Amino acid sequence: MFLSYVHQFRGIAIFYIVSGHAISAFDWHSNPELGRITKMLLGNGTVFFVFIAGYLFQHLSKHYEPKKYLSTKLKVVILPYLLVSLPAIIYFVFFQERFGLWPEFYENPQWLQVIYFYLNGSHLAPLWFIPMIFLFYLAAPLLVAFDKARWPYLLMPALIIVSIYIPRGSIIQSFYHFFSIYVFGMFLSHFKNKINLLLTKFLVICLLLTLFFSLIYVEYYFEEYGYINFIRKLIVCCLFIGCLLKFNLKIYFIGLLGDYSFGIFFIHSYIISLIKMAEDSFIGHYWQGHFMAFLLFVFAILLICIGIINLIKKLLPTRSRYLIGC
Repeated sequence: MFLSYVHQFRGIAIFYIVSGHAISAFDWHSNPELGRITKMLLGNGTVFFVFIAGYLFQHLSKHYEPKKYLSTKLKVVILPYLLVSLPAIIYFVFFQERFGLWPEFYENPQWLQVIYFYLNGSHLAPLWFIPMIFLFYLAAPLLVAFDKARWPYLLMPALIIVSIYIPRGSIIQSFYHFFSIYVFGMFLSHFKNKINLLLTKFLVICLLLTLFFSLIYVEYYFEEYGYINFIRKLIVCCLFIGCLLKFNLKIYFIGLLGDYSFGIFFIHSYIISLIKMAEDSFIGHYWQGHFMAFLLFVFAILLICIGIINLIKKLLPTRSRYLIGC
């Protein structure tokens, strides 16, 4: 059964992901507090993507067939990742050294550099997510058994504590960090008939908790990926699900973002990177950080992505999923 509220949430999630990466296209030094609050409000949208992945995995798990599941993921997630990554990997292996890699990286032969880039996804800002989510695909049989047994959901508090103490980092680290979020999505889906009623009934409590943790984050200068923001994001997942259900929100543009979410995910970083390079070349600095200008920039990136995806879908009507995932 198609879950329209989850599809809308997927559109919201990709908006967050693009916003989080668009922050770097602006100079926030003249208003650092605004930059910090913007990061808090719109950064780390990966939490939503992982939550939705877990939610939908459980929802569809009754039809789970190991070979078919993995084959589909290889075709519509891993193959697009391999193809979309090529321009960035060629650029950072043969023409320009990638900033932020370990010092000895470029001492390796070029073929090994290519393999490293593919394995850790460090060639473009969002693409580390694909090697990490692939580990969830490999763990699918275990997760299906986990869901059928039901009792492992009692481990949720312990899993959240593990996520809090193991930060994002390497692909394996990130898998451990996001594991509780994926399982949290599975949990809300497994018991959706009861939980959805509770989320709509106690929506105000979710809102107040979100505001409470947001205030603590801002007031006491907690880290962007610290435990306060982690807990806040889990509550925001509940808040979005509750809002989308209670008000039966079906916004066309958000639905369109949901339709094209994987395509936008794969190409938006190229567009942002090209704009940042143009800023640096033509005006010598990034634009000053203003919230309205930032939002307009995000919407412009989304519209450009939608235009490119539509063009690709017209050129490759039956094969676009293998190139850009949608």
